[in-house]
Amino acid sequence: MLLGGYTLSFFVADPRMTLHILAGAVLFVILGTYFIFIAAIIAFLRLLKKNKRFYYKTKHFTSVSGLIYRMKRNCVGLASVTILSTMVLISVSSTSSLMLGIDSQLTDGDAVIVTCNDYNGEVAFGIEKDILERVKPDRIEKYLMAKMYLKGRKDHNFVPLEKGEYEVGGSYIYVIPGYDGGIKSEDKVTLTVQAYDSIDTRYLGDREEDVLFKKDPADIKKEYYTEKGEIVIESKDRSFDNDRFEFFGSEYKVRKYVYNKDGTEDGVRITVATNEEVQEFIDAFNKASLFRSSEFHTMEIYYKQPIPDSDRELKDVLKDKDTHSLINGKTYLDPTRYRSEEKAGMMLAFGSLFFLGVFLGTLFVLETVLIIYYKQLTEGYEDAGRFRIMQNVGMSEDEVRSTIRSQILLVFFLPLVFAMLHTVIAFPMVGRLLAYIGLDSTKTYLKSCAIGFAGYFVLYTAVYLLTAKLYYRIIRKQR
Repeated sequence: MLLGGYTLSFFVADPRMTLHILAGAVLFVILGTYFIFIAAIIAFLRLLKKNKRFYYKTKHFTSVSGLIYRMKRNCVGLASVTILSTMVLISVSSTSSLMLGIDSQLTDGDAVIVTCNDYNGEVAFGIEKDILERVKPDRIEKYLMAKMYLKGRKDHNFVPLEKGEYEVGGSYIYVIPGYDGGIKSEDKVTLTVQAYDSIDTRYLGDREEDVLFKKDPADIKKEYYTEKGEIVIESKDRSFDNDRFEFFGSEYKVRKYVYNKDGTEDGVRITVATNEEVQEFIDAFNKASLFRSSEFHTMEIYYKQPIPDSDRELKDVLKDKDTHSLINGKTYLDPTRYRSEEKAGMMLAFGSLFFLGVFLGTLFVLETVLIIYYKQLTEGYEDAGRFRIMQNVGMSEDEVRSTIRSQILLVFFLPLVFAMLHTVIAFPMVGRLLAYIGLDSTKTYLKSCAIGFAGYFVLYTAVYLLTAKLYYRIIRKQR
């Protein structure tokens, strides 16, 4: 049943679709743990007892016989300690990883403003001027991105769209498909050009093969790094996996090709080193095309003053530049992102889960300590008579202490070993659940588990030392 539960846990991919598998895996592991402690461990000790060469030695004889007695009396309690310890490790490590992963999902700047279809950055320049005068930020970092519609994907001979192949909307270009008299889908190209610094790490994780074993967004971003004069191409169309890329008479060296399994067939994203190189693509396209490329200007603002005051002043600057007035001028403003507001929202969502995890973890720890304490207390009174008999038949004080220590250590730490094993096996299942909730970093969850293991081991050892001292004291008094 334990192996069945372990196997089922690896099939939990999408929690929405496999919730019944998750429940089955948990149930199988719980039942399997109880059965192992009730029957399997005792069966193993009995096999050791049948091995005469092993069993009929002073150290092994007393240890094995004592363990068989202990396991018969305390198997359910030990299994309960195992399950409770597993709950502590999973609940605390998973909810704490959500809290630790918040900053990785936020922008570095205190606020982010994006103007769309902002030709030559005229609107962005006006907003930036007002911000510098009224908000007085520490610095503003500006990034440029452009989107262009072309044809010629079959032979990579890119040319602009002609009349009858596109329509101009209020603030966008609509490409007419081939069945409506436009261009065929296999020949269309939607080209996005961006500077390396403008890459939004929040969306990089979606391009990994597995939501669990993906890299951190910051590590994924490094894969797009390029030097001046070089480009990185990302596309689902593997025909772009070449050493060179030509664009309206200019040739670029391809530093790396990135396959995007989640992209569209006609989508091509090019990453260059600087905003100036993005502008080169824009100028080349605008010179040849009947319509201009769509330009997106991003301003990442770092405050000098306290965040609440700066947020309020920035909102005052932007309130008269609402979406409607910008759209009328064929430029629109994306909703401004405020780091403080996003963090407060995530703290509210994940903080409640973290509180629940810590609360349940504390409750499970207290239950574990109580079970262990009363187990050691009752066993101390029960075992005192047996050890008195052993001393009467010739066992020394040191041999008695050695036997007691080996039995307590094995019985005491066996639940911890099984709890850590359960947690390790459950790592993929819990990791996918956290990814579904919003954690985009497997490394963060791994760190939380490692810290949780270390912390719980220290706590568990402290409980062992305290209760073992109690056990020895009772044995001495009763003898």
